[in-house]
Amino acid sequence: MTILIVDDTEMSAQLMRVILESAGYETAQATDGAAALSRLEDGPTPDLILCDVQMPGMSGLEFVQAVKQRPEWAAIPIVMCTVSTDADTVRQAVALGCAGYVVKPVNGPALLKKVGELLGQAA
Repeated sequence: MTILIVDDTEMSAQLMRVILESAGYETAQATDGAAALSRLEDGPTPDLILCDVQMPGMSGLEFVQAVKQRPEWAAIPIVMCTVSTDADTVRQAVALGCAGYVVKPVNGPALLKKVGELLGQAA
């Protein structure tokens, strides 16, 4: 199973990579929404996407909207990973079709539990 991490902060992306790879997942990374869309275009399609909300250029919410508009990508579960706990941001993420929301700094067991639930695997 491959998980695409979309985050402009290298330390956050690296932490998620270590957590996920230690649990046996393969990871790919993009540093912003535009790079992530290019990665999706080039394939292969990831099984799940972890995406930061606040990124330069295209925000995480704009990225989610772009992904969900494409029929070939619409079913990919997306989990927002962000420092923001703003209720409006959470509502927007859910309204756009996000499957979950994880607050940073990421808690390893909580992240693996959410990923496992969405991918139909035990954490």
